[in-house]
Amino acid sequence: MRHTVRQLDERGAFTLIELIAVMVVVAILAAVVTPSFTSASEAKRGVGARLLAVDLNYARQRALASGVTAWVTIDLGNDQWTLLEDDPATPGLTDALTLEKVTGVGPWIVDLDAMGLDGVDLTAANFDGGVSVGFDWLGKPRTTAGGALAADGVVTFAGGHTVVVRADGGVVETP
Repeated sequence: MRHTVRQLDERGAFTLIELIAVMVVVAILAAVVTPSFTSASEAKRGVGARLLAVDLNYARQRALASGVTAWVTIDLGNDQWTLLEDDPATPGLTDALTLEKVTGVGPWIVDLDAMGLDGVDLTAANFDGGVSVGFDWLGKPRTTAGGALAADGVVTFAGGHTVVVRADGGVVETP
């Protein structure tokens, strides 16, 4: 059996067919890889929304267990939120104390960028016009003025993920 070896011309150039074949392979690889990047960032936004929902539920459960109002304050500019609890001597969000993390190390401030969720952005928070929600000893959501939420509270992440606190009972959902 005889093998033939293709001889390049004196310029060492590729043929048009070879260049087109390489471009087709690159296009196929790009088509396969691009959705992976898109779904990865979408998954990160979903993780951010679920993490907020867990912390809102924790604040509600803590208020139910302790009888002391627990708060979650959203910081849109820094893509973070803080869990607080009423100071029994001076109830209300103004004098609330930042909770310690369950691990006992540091204040309960969740910074999405510091957690490796950079690119997961909080775009809006609305709890009857404010960015904070409290849960009373019955687990009912409260405004910063102390009244019951008049409408469901919603926190929105870039990409459309939302976390909803139901006004009628404080149930937290990620629709």
